[in-house]
Amino acid sequence: MNYEDVLCTLYGRGFFQIILTVCCGLTNFVLIFEFQSIIFLHLTPEFNCSSTSLNEFSQVTWVTESEYLHFQNLHQPKDLDAVLSNKFHANASAPDQCWAIARQRGDDGQELMRPFSCDQWTFSNHPMSRTLVTDYNLICDRRYLVTLLETIVIMSLATAYSMAIFTDRLSRRKLLLFYAFWDCLTSVGIVLAPNLTVFFIIRALRSLSASICYLPPCIIAELVPTKKRGVFVNLFWIPFGLGYMLTAGIAYLTRDWFQFRLYGLLLLIVHLPLFFIVPESPRWLAVHGRYDEFVKVLKQIAAWNRVKVEEGFYEEAVVVTRQMDTQKAIQGSDNSNGNILASSQSSMANKPRSHDSVLDVARLPNMRRKCLILALAHSSITLCYFGLSINATFTNENVFLNVFFQGFTEIPSAVTAWVISSHVGRRLSLIVLLLLTTLTVIATPVIKPIQPLASTVIAIAGRMAVTTAYCISDLYAAEMFPTTVRNMGIYIIMTAGAVVAALAPYLNRLADTFYCLPALLYGVACALGSVLVFFYLPETRKCPLAQTLDEAERLVCGHEEDWIEQMSKTTTEMNINSKQI
Repeated sequence: MNYEDVLCTLYGRGFFQIILTVCCGLTNFVLIFEFQSIIFLHLTPEFNCSSTSLNEFSQVTWVTESEYLHFQNLHQPKDLDAVLSNKFHANASAPDQCWAIARQRGDDGQELMRPFSCDQWTFSNHPMSRTLVTDYNLICDRRYLVTLLETIVIMSLATAYSMAIFTDRLSRRKLLLFYAFWDCLTSVGIVLAPNLTVFFIIRALRSLSASICYLPPCIIAELVPTKKRGVFVNLFWIPFGLGYMLTAGIAYLTRDWFQFRLYGLLLLIVHLPLFFIVPESPRWLAVHGRYDEFVKVLKQIAAWNRVKVEEGFYEEAVVVTRQMDTQKAIQGSDNSNGNILASSQSSMANKPRSHDSVLDVARLPNMRRKCLILALAHSSITLCYFGLSINATFTNENVFLNVFFQGFTEIPSAVTAWVISSHVGRRLSLIVLLLLTTLTVIATPVIKPIQPLASTVIAIAGRMAVTTAYCISDLYAAEMFPTTVRNMGIYIIMTAGAVVAALAPYLNRLADTFYCLPALLYGVACALGSVLVFFYLPETRKCPLAQTLDEAERLVCGHEEDWIEQMSKTTTEMNINSKQI
């Protein structure tokens, strides 16, 4: 018997695992509502200058900020008149009514030209009657605050992930429940924020609980047999797509950012089942020597799944687990002699497993390389994913349909990720999806002016491809790191992705310079990610989850079958030893 046999025996029909996945998956409703609120809260409706000073001018020409600043430096009215004569005759206008050059009759009866900066505006009620932009006039010289707020939210995600790197020694269950409580507390605080500054702060604090969406897949992966990991971890993200579409519906019905946030508080109820259904990870309990609780969780799973086990089953599971604790490091050291899979520094992993840290990952050459490549590949996916997600018009000019379509792609993406990762493999699936994303993302803005309908179809296909890649990348990260540092490894990858994704709001602004530029940059990033995965990452589809850093270190690209055979041989030898004991 080994731990994989224990999971297979207790799985039965998987009733407990299904209920757990559904309850944990529902928490995605809250996460995606918070993230997609970026679009609706920051939406800028059309606006017109309504300053009373306009009545003093005989003629107004709206200009860009750079032109306005240039005209301010021209002190002689005749200079202004020479520069602006062509503009007035052409009736030129800037896209926004922020800055202008106005004709004004002076006290001596002569017309003078002077720069004018608007300070009051009226906003259109379409598509949203009230947003943060309209409440706090986040336009013109305050427009940068919108981009800054988007960046703060994404950087807060990076901070949350970086803090979660060091949580492998903490209870997975208690950590998940803390994140749920923090979600509820800060979500209420956002609605009660009295001004924009407080809103900024609470919104950043709210993002610190974003790790709640990546902890459940880790728990689920540690509770299901190897053959079931792909289906459970990928289908966990289906509620994410449903919440995406629900967010578009709430925004469409309210058209008001405050009411939108108020109704969103109802979604917090999905956190309630977590307090009753989520167990502690048996793998985590075993690694930390808490065998009494380990057996208790196994019995709980068996009761939920109505599985009857033979007498002595739990005792044998504990004996085998204890054997793994004491013999894995020795076995790894023995295997390193002459084995093509072993690292010259594999001895670094031969310390007690509960003490593995980020420094050990950095010192082991193969683990260091895999961590770095996976971080870069995931960063390319995250940059593209976040960039498209906060683009209000990527798939459709209608902002509500745009968000709805993007959410719709999340559902088949989760199913597709399960199917292709289970049959084709994680590595090849990720390579193909990244290349497909590259082609579709670059093609979308090129085709959009020519054929809008075809552009929408291609955009949805590209959005689906990058979302599927995101799902597989999450699964890949969970399988690449051993139990002792799995949380740490996952959150290192997520932190790197979030830091890079913080560039997305600024890259989207580059469309003002050249409308294809953001898509081109996203496409190049995804192409680079596919190349890195092709050359450096191993396939993990048939691989059992590694328990120690030594085991994970010996998994090398191109030698996966040898690693699986070696793991099986090690387990067989331990079973023999446990029976002798």
